[in-house]
Amino acid sequence: VPPAPEVMAETPTLPPVTEGHEETPTAVVPPMGGLGDVGTVEVPPLPETAAKVAAPTAVPVEVAAQEAAREAGHHDTVAKEKRDIEIRRAKRALSQDAAARAAARDQQRAAEEEEARKAAEARRHQAMSARRLKETHAVHKEHIGELEQVRENRFQNDAQRVLQLKGSMDDIKGKLQSANETRRKKHQKAKSEQEARKQQLLSEGQNPYEVWRREMMDEEKERQKTKLKALNEMRSEKLLEQLMTEERTYKKRKAEERKKREEADIFQKEMGNYAKERKIAAYIRKMTIGNVDVLDPTGTALRIDPSKVTVQKTHAFGLGRAPASEIDKVTRDLSRTKRILDPRRLPRPDSANSMDSRDLGPTIDTSVQDGAGALGDRDDEEGLPEGKLWVPKLTKLEQQYFDAAMQRQKENITSIQRCWGKEFTGDAFLAKPSVIAFDDFEVGKKYRQVIEVTNVSLTFNQFKLLPLDDKVKDFFDIQFQPPGRMSAGVTRYITLWFCPKVSADIVTTFPILAKTGRIDFPLRCTTKKTILTVTPQDADANPVIDFGRVLSGEVGTCTLQVRNTGALAAAFEIEPEEPGSDFAQMLTWKAATPEFKEHGTTKVTFTFRPQIVGAFSTTLNLAISNGASGDALYNEDRRILVRGECVDVPIYVEKETYDLKTCVVGHIFRETIIVRNRRSVPMKIEVEKPKQIEGELQINPILAYIQGNKEQAIQVKLCPSTGFLDKNPQYRDLSRRGVQGAFKIPVKIVGADQVLPVLTQLVGTFTSDEVRFEPSVVDFGRCFVGASVMSRLLIINESLLPQRFVFMRLPSTLSISEVPLDVTEEEEADGKGGETAVLDGGVEGAFGVLLPKERRQLCITYSPDAATETHAKLLVKAIAGHLCAREFSLQCRGQGIAPCLALSHSNVEIASIPCNTTSKESVVISNVSRVPYVMNLLLPPPELSGLKATPVCCTLSPGQSQRLQFEFKPTQDYVSQLDKPEEEQQQGEEERHPTEEPAPRANDDDVEEAIAEVPGQAGEEEEEAGEEEDEERRRRSSGGGCELQRFLEQDEHYFGTLSPAIRNLIVQTLLGLDDRKVFKRLVAFQKERILAALRRAAELGRALAPAATTSPSTPSAAGASASSVSPAAPVASTNSGDSTPAVASNAPPAEGAGQERSRTVFTRHQIDQLLRLAERFAGAQCRAPEASPGGGLLRRLSTDDAIPTSSPLNSPRGSSNRRATVDREVAADILAASLPPAAPSATSSSASAPPADGARSPSAAGAAVAEAEQRREKAGERAQRTL
Repeated sequence: VPPAPEVMAETPTLPPVTEGHEETPTAVVPPMGGLGDVGTVEVPPLPETAAKVAAPTAVPVEVAAQEAAREAGHHDTVAKEKRDIEIRRAKRALSQDAAARAAARDQQRAAEEEEARKAAEARRHQAMSARRLKETHAVHKEHIGELEQVRENRFQNDAQRVLQLKGSMDDIKGKLQSANETRRKKHQKAKSEQEARKQQLLSEGQNPYEVWRREMMDEEKERQKTKLKALNEMRSEKLLEQLMTEERTYKKRKAEERKKREEADIFQKEMGNYAKERKIAAYIRKMTIGNVDVLDPTGTALRIDPSKVTVQKTHAFGLGRAPASEIDKVTRDLSRTKRILDPRRLPRPDSANSMDSRDLGPTIDTSVQDGAGALGDRDDEEGLPEGKLWVPKLTKLEQQYFDAAMQRQKENITSIQRCWGKEFTGDAFLAKPSVIAFDDFEVGKKYRQVIEVTNVSLTFNQFKLLPLDDKVKDFFDIQFQPPGRMSAGVTRYITLWFCPKVSADIVTTFPILAKTGRIDFPLRCTTKKTILTVTPQDADANPVIDFGRVLSGEVGTCTLQVRNTGALAAAFEIEPEEPGSDFAQMLTWKAATPEFKEHGTTKVTFTFRPQIVGAFSTTLNLAISNGASGDALYNEDRRILVRGECVDVPIYVEKETYDLKTCVVGHIFRETIIVRNRRSVPMKIEVEKPKQIEGELQINPILAYIQGNKEQAIQVKLCPSTGFLDKNPQYRDLSRRGVQGAFKIPVKIVGADQVLPVLTQLVGTFTSDEVRFEPSVVDFGRCFVGASVMSRLLIINESLLPQRFVFMRLPSTLSISEVPLDVTEEEEADGKGGETAVLDGGVEGAFGVLLPKERRQLCITYSPDAATETHAKLLVKAIAGHLCAREFSLQCRGQGIAPCLALSHSNVEIASIPCNTTSKESVVISNVSRVPYVMNLLLPPPELSGLKATPVCCTLSPGQSQRLQFEFKPTQDYVSQLDKPEEEQQQGEEERHPTEEPAPRANDDDVEEAIAEVPGQAGEEEEEAGEEEDEERRRRSSGGGCELQRFLEQDEHYFGTLSPAIRNLIVQTLLGLDDRKVFKRLVAFQKERILAALRRAAELGRALAPAATTSPSTPSAAGASASSVSPAAPVASTNSGDSTPAVASNAPPAEGAGQERSRTVFTRHQIDQLLRLAERFAGAQCRAPEASPGGGLLRRLSTDDAIPTSSPLNSPRGSSNRRATVDREVAADILAASLPPAAPSATSSSASAPPADGARSPSAAGAAVAEAEQRREKAGERAQRTL
């Protein structure tokens, strides 16, 4: 360290010089203040000092003393400085140590905080992991449940398939065994016959093998002929089909050629030389004087001057030398158009009265249309306002040039970008952020947003800014340097400054125009707002404070939480609407802050201190206001609904009565009694009543503790035996004395700190699950193989619950069906249960549901398939309610025996014949048993049937056959039974009198009987009087009959009053036209009428059926007689193989069946059937019309053209041989005449006129119905006496 100048100036004390040694003097230089320890620095001796040393001189003593004093002072100064330096160094070391200790403490605190944070994060993530694990387990559990459900469904499906396969295999096995047995017997019979014939041929001297070979060759020849015939027919059909296809193709090709020729003719007329010549001629007529297209037709003119034959202006116009006629023409044109011609000035394009571009167009076509000669004739007739100039319309060429220029201008602005064969679609530039938003702005402040715009197109692109909306452009400043051409992926920045001047929201777009088109970036500016969410609240979004049940003396607390998600705070105030109410005085509320802070949550605590027991409710008014202006203003008053209830009993039950409904004895029923504790401390409870009954009544637990504000479940297990109420009469419900098995078990629960016990009760009804069968053993007796024997079985449900039953594993020889309802009603009316012969129509009875205390009759049919004895044990399973199934067994016995006699056919049809004539038919009966039998034939009385048979009694040996001949000979007495009594005839004449009122509308039963019976009567009458009926048909063909088409033209209200059965019968009658014979003999006028009727029926079926109305009226005589007719009496008919005679019966309609109405007149299925039939008739081929087409809606069919069996009009109403062949026209007329009359309409004016011949009035139909009913009743009574 170099010494200071003053130190260098001092003369140091020199040590003594030793001889023989020459030392260099040194000087001790103290260090600078604060520069560290004191060091010695060797200073080289100065020349003068060296000289003095070399030549020592004498130094005075005073000088030496002064030097010593100065040196001592100097040393003191150096010592003080060194001490100060040491003190400062110690202080500095202390401060550094304190700083190090503080840093160590901070580091330790930071490490502890980091550990705490890590522990909190670990706990949070552990909770999240547990929640995710729980959710995953729930999802896995749901998936496992779905998989189990799928597996169960697949198992059930496989089980059903196996069962179906087993059933199919059993059926096929049975069929194969039956077929094999039949084939074996057939082969055995053929073999025996062949052997017998062989012996016979050998006895005759012939070669049996030669005979059989010849027969085989003949059979093969016949088979070849049949095959060739069928092949020829198939080829003919294919050829016909091919010809028809070629014909359709040829017609289609011809139609296309004809269409092309027509199009060519039209093109030539509009665009060919003819059109051009016509336009040229029109132009010449317009430009010539006299409007001629040929200037010199005769060709005699020597010279033709254009100025003399045309109307165009010459060069002299405007120079004062034009003729007067030309000046008058121009003046006339100007006065007509009222336009000012000034080509130097044009109207502005944006002028309100400027001409639209659509008004500019060619002028030649208009002039050709009206024949005007000047341009002004083609302009608008109304003149322009003052100061506006007329602009001439563009010609066609000018308009084309103008459109092309506009298209070029548009193409120059934007274009489609294509790169490497790929066309770019969409926005070429994307903005970041995608929505330019200035949220929560304040008026007067300035906001800045930087928008990053990136080129996302395929190649180079560029854009420019478009002006903002005029309404908001003054609020924004844009800083942007146009980037020019930008490569794909290049980004540019746009700085947008927003200076709001009004407190209103702005929603607009920030537009730019790129080379590929215009792009609009969303721009949104919103003010500060107050957005409140209040919880809890009700369905109407009103805040709700529900204290629930609060014990008296306790305090209930609820919190109303209001969350403000907006940026503007709002003050609020809560006031009660009824300050003087008791509930308002018991309520207090307190809020943490007097306002709803922005982006915060405010809690308002409500306290309920009840003083009165009861339920309370009131309404508080919550007034909210933020004091803002503009769109940010928020003023709202909300109603806070406050509810609470003060209760005083801590222990109570959930229900006062627990209804066990119906309990089946022998089964276990459980009920849970919920006991609740209103207090916040646990309470002890004990069940005092009822006492437990071993094996029948158990209660668990009897002693329990209920935690505060919790509940305790007490399980009651009831398993009553048959004599439960007899052993415990105190549990009988005396309030329900009329109910068998009614019980009421009181339950008493007491609490440790509660004097008032808690009472409840268990009520219900005991019943059994017994099902009784009468008879317990079903004995069918003996039955022929191939026949059936039926036996009645009565099932009685002894339970008060409905029971589902099913007969399990029925043998193939047994079948079960229900007894039809009409049969049971008829038996109850006759008082002869189980003696009715006809049991057809019953539904499947092997399974079903028995209502409580129901007695259901079933028919068990025994059909033996072999001559063996049958001992079957029927297994019946019954389920009462949803309990377990119970099994019952039923014994069945029967004996199958082989049939002894066989008939060639079981149905004999005899044609309708005139009176006193005879018709004969025969049946062959054979004895197929091994013992002789005596055959006795029982016939109906001849006066009822007109039948005779021979032989009536004979003995048939084994294998012997006998022919039975039936003779049908109707006598006059037999025919007279079908005539109407004289009283009814007079009554019918009075009803048909034109001066009396028409008969009222018949009911549905009368209509059905009339539809079913009158056609049969008409069929018999037509055989007796054929010529009269032909005359009647001719009258109906002339328009005198009641056609179905006229019947269907009535209004929808009339059809809405009919029952569904009648409407269904109408549809089935129309569908009965679907017959091959009708299509085969269809003519054109019949096709048109049928199509009209079917389409009208379909249109009528879609209409809504009005509500049925009934008006009280006095029934007519016909209606009264029809309604008083009893059900049809049984009539016997013979069926082979069944020893039980069949009786036809008509069940009365169910009560209320006529009141059911469908929403439309016909159902959708019926409408679809009618439309399909109409389409079939529309495509049907018609044959040539006959000389006399016939009357009515349809032509008269021949005798063999009967209505198909499926039609409801062909169902038999008497014995099997009473079948009348009725044509469809008569059926349609009878239907229209038998139905009730329509509502009053325009055709009611002819009601007073007498009916035409052959047309049936409603009164005549009623009389016919009454007559038919009486005849049928008498015939039924005679048949019963005969049986």
